[in-house]
Amino acid sequence: MPARREAPRMRTRSLLGLLLLIPLVDAFVLVAIVSWGVLTALETVALVVLTGLVGMLLVRAEGRNTLGRFQRKAASGSVPTDELVDGGLLIAAGAFCSRRGWLPTSSGCCWWYRRRDTRSGSRSSGG
Repeated sequence: MPARREAPRMRTRSLLGLLLLIPLVDAFVLVAIVSWGVLTALETVALVVLTGLVGMLLVRAEGRNTLGRFQRKAASGSVPTDELVDGGLLIAAGAFCSRRGWLPTSSGCCWWYRRRDTRSGSRSSGG
């Protein structure tokens, strides 16, 4: 019996470790970009702010679109399962986009793009 109780704790620790590792990796990437001379410090901060704003605008627009489709399907009497999945993915994308940093925002935009790609039926071969 104790082995079953250990599994959720290990998952929680792994998830916590991952959540702490993401900002650390992001900080290293941003410092490396500045130290390699790819961008200045001000341009790097502007990039982080710009990606966050663009990501949040995309999630907001898609959220409104998904809510409208959800309401139309519910009003017609059919079960809006696709819209519920889309909403869940948009919540995850919004959570990533609202975090400071380039890596979380980029991953949030990738979630948004992946959701649009799978919904349109044109799955990419890349992943």
